[in-house]
Amino acid sequence: MRIFFYLLLTVLTASAQQRQLGQGVNFYSYEKEAALGAGLAQDMRQRTTPIDSAAVRSYVEKIGRQLAIQLPNVRFTYTFAVITGEMGGPTHEPLSLPGGYIFVSAALIRTAHTEGAFTGLLTHAMVPGASR
Repeated sequence: MRIFFYLLLTVLTASAQQRQLGQGVNFYSYEKEAALGAGLAQDMRQRTTPIDSAAVRSYVEKIGRQLAIQLPNVRFTYTFAVITGEMGGPTHEPLSLPGGYIFVSAALIRTAHTEGAFTGLLTHAMVPGASR
């Protein structure tokens, strides 16, 4: 019985290692995913308050653009919004919506100890399948 579980675990581990991020089954067309994201982003904009600082928005967009050109097979143009509030739990993770919409809380920018920490969380939100 132990050997069976060991073999099963080995096979599952091997198959999981071969899976590429973002390469799973997608039941939505790109158009449907973009439309879903646009609707959710509009709802999010209505429920949150944007940060009124061009410098902060520019900083987040600059880092986001730099990250986006590093990602393989980017299907959408990423749209970044910096909002007030305490979303994302204790780490203040950005909210990633379908279609490339990313909402970053001001709390993340305030609490990130380094630009690398901020960039890491933003990257995690942008990589397809990373948080699923």
